[in-house]
Amino acid sequence: MNPTPSRRRDDFLRTAAAGLAVVVICLILLWSQPRFFWNDDYQMAFMPIFEDVNRAWRAGEWPLLTQSSWVCGNLAGEYQYGTFSVFINLCIVALWSLGLSLPGKAAAFAIVHEFVLATGAFALARSRGIAVPLATLVALVAALNGWIICWGATNWIAGLTSFAWLPWAWWALDRAAAPTGRGWHVALAAVFIDLALTAGWPFTTLMLLLITAWMATRCLAGGTGLRPLLPLAAAWTLGGLMALPAVWMLVEYVRGSARANAGTSLNWTWVVPLAAWPGMLMPTAPTQWSGFYPNTKHLPIELANGLAPLVMLVTSLVMPGRRWSRSLGWWLGLLGLLVVISMMPSVGVFRWSFRWLPLLHLVLALTAAEAWSVEDDTTGQENRWRHCGGLVAVLIGIGYLALCGWSLPEFDRHALDLALIAAAWAGLGAAAAGRPVVQAWLPAAVVAAAVLSLFLRVPPNLAVPVFPFDESYLDAAPLDRERLHMSLHVEKDLPTTGAVGQAFRPGNSAMLAGIRMINGYSPIHPRGIGTTVPFDVHGQMFPRTVKWAFRGAGPGDVLAVIGVDALIVTKHAARLGRLADDEWEKVWSADEADVYHRRGVSGRSAAIVTQDAPADRPPARLPLLVDSRNRAAIDLPAADDERLVVFPRPWYPGWQATLDSQPLMTTAYKNIAIAAAVPAGAVGRLEILYRPAGFMVGLPIALVAALITLWVAMRDRASGSTADVLP
Repeated sequence: MNPTPSRRRDDFLRTAAAGLAVVVICLILLWSQPRFFWNDDYQMAFMPIFEDVNRAWRAGEWPLLTQSSWVCGNLAGEYQYGTFSVFINLCIVALWSLGLSLPGKAAAFAIVHEFVLATGAFALARSRGIAVPLATLVALVAALNGWIICWGATNWIAGLTSFAWLPWAWWALDRAAAPTGRGWHVALAAVFIDLALTAGWPFTTLMLLLITAWMATRCLAGGTGLRPLLPLAAAWTLGGLMALPAVWMLVEYVRGSARANAGTSLNWTWVVPLAAWPGMLMPTAPTQWSGFYPNTKHLPIELANGLAPLVMLVTSLVMPGRRWSRSLGWWLGLLGLLVVISMMPSVGVFRWSFRWLPLLHLVLALTAAEAWSVEDDTTGQENRWRHCGGLVAVLIGIGYLALCGWSLPEFDRHALDLALIAAAWAGLGAAAAGRPVVQAWLPAAVVAAAVLSLFLRVPPNLAVPVFPFDESYLDAAPLDRERLHMSLHVEKDLPTTGAVGQAFRPGNSAMLAGIRMINGYSPIHPRGIGTTVPFDVHGQMFPRTVKWAFRGAGPGDVLAVIGVDALIVTKHAARLGRLADDEWEKVWSADEADVYHRRGVSGRSAAIVTQDAPADRPPARLPLLVDSRNRAAIDLPAADDERLVVFPRPWYPGWQATLDSQPLMTTAYKNIAIAAAVPAGAVGRLEILYRPAGFMVGLPIALVAALITLWVAMRDRASGSTADVLP
């Protein structure tokens, strides 16, 4: 039976209200610390790329590539920046139009996805028959748990932008597999799967696959046959095909990369230790983790979820007199499986098992809400004593905190806050025995209060660096947008306090001002520049790489050929070599670094390399007549010898070259730059275009899948079966 229009309106408003509750809490955290949502990788990698993406769309270009980094130049292949996500690109263009500061843009982008995550979790809970107060609790836990706040919303933003769609995909898959499921639900599930996959977080794909397998196993165990599996397969097929360009380009990009060459050995980094699990009750207790640095003390804030869910689940399970359904056993099994996975070592490219924690928090909240609801249904009245479980949990948590050795005094005050919150929970639960509405909202209120206490007391960035970037990084000076820079800097140069300066641009920060740069931050380090010239994590160089750059800075050496005509040399790097005065001119100097320009070179150009070219002389160069992010061209004069035309662009699979529209063979010069092999006597317009198979073939397939998805949805709409869209 379809709900009435008034029921659908009420459901919509309740869903939006749950999302707005999360937004309000995020705004309180932002008010307390204006840079709350802007840490580490969000500063170094994501925000600069989002600036570049906005710049690309406003110039009418698809941001497949960027000229502001060679190490991280293939934005589509890097995957985590959501190049093929319609929602992410619309958010960037819209939010960047508001004139916000860099931390403001980061916060707005994160909060939009927090709203999406909260509303999806609420819809999922409501679809399972969970009452509005407990569904609100599920929304709060899903969007404000420790992992999402500390790692997703403030650091690895792709972890949030992708996971935000998981509850929506789960909800739609549930609807599609139900006996009353329709094509409209399959279409919705396909769209949400596409949004989750194209947002760029591989772990969300694994999570969705696990949920789908769990749903399929339940259906088969329930004796429903294969019928529920067909819509699941259809949704995954359509959603996967719509996300095909993103996945295809990632697979092609990873092949041969430093990440792929790392092997399949077990990785014990960021595995949740057994001794850390009481951190769900007291997340400020320092425990031993193997994080970025092995065997260090770490506050398990990523385990925090507002105290109430674990208390509710344990209290409901230990109190006698209830008739448990088989459904709860399935939920407990899924929860236990996620606990085990998060404690197991990771393998290959799927690093760091604690990245499963967002799904664990969501499943824990759903399981606790169902268990709490079962008790209400079976007893027929509220049991006032179950609200006292929070006090017991806090006492256990304080004992655990003392056993671990306490933390900083300002952090340990969170334990006092939790004690007051638990006492208020117990007191109000007992006092409001005849007021079921008040009692129903107490757990959600506990979660909101505990989350606010935690993140107003404890900063979310304890395990990661915070870089002192500011709005000045949007200006290019003293660097030159027309020159191709290489930054010679080492680990010691990376700042975490004080001012950064203007010439030294670590990570992908050169993209903020649209500066052309060799360095960059890529977790994949693709074959070509990423494997030939080894860079460290945040774009800094190893000492041996700095020495290589000094040796290769001559007039006919590799840096000259690929077009590097500006060097940024920090004080630490300057101790490792010296530049020739007749080749390089110092044009700017400060305490942070010196900036050098290559003498006699100006303007963007391609190098002409012949077999007999002397190594001590600069190569001939031709100006670029076309110089966009996915295309470049020169007018090539005739010559008697074969030539190699080296463009100032990094080599990636997918570059194509033509001479007057006739194809030419391409190659990777020194395994670094894209080059076209030109036969003797050839003359005309030489052009390179970036046309990878994942884009040229994958995009049409994705568009066809999108049309089929739209047709499936419209067919149901024509038959009038789309009334039951929201929970």
